[in-house]
Amino acid sequence: MLLGTWVNLPWFVPLYYAGVTEGGARLLGYAPPSQMADHVGQAVRQASLSIEAITQVVTVLRPMFWPFFTGSFLGALFLGVIAYWVTVTALRARRAAAAPSCS
Repeated sequence: MLLGTWVNLPWFVPLYYAGVTEGGARLLGYAPPSQMADHVGQAVRQASLSIEAITQVVTVLRPMFWPFFTGSFLGALFLGVIAYWVTVTALRARRAAAAPSCS
């Protein structure tokens, strides 16, 4: 439980999503987000609540949708399998320790 809390800290979340989006882009053959950093940074710096600014940000971020979706999905699937394996192993060990011995 403590590990789940640590992973959800604000300084891990951007690194996780940057990593899985980068991985999704490379997997799908898209330009990696790390190569788009200047364009994204410029669009976000100029962002305001005007329709034109929002349209510009959406236009710049649109190519990252599928890499983000794919990378996040595969990352969550990978972490979910690990969490399932750890949980099942811990429960089996607990049941084995709690079972009366047949001596």
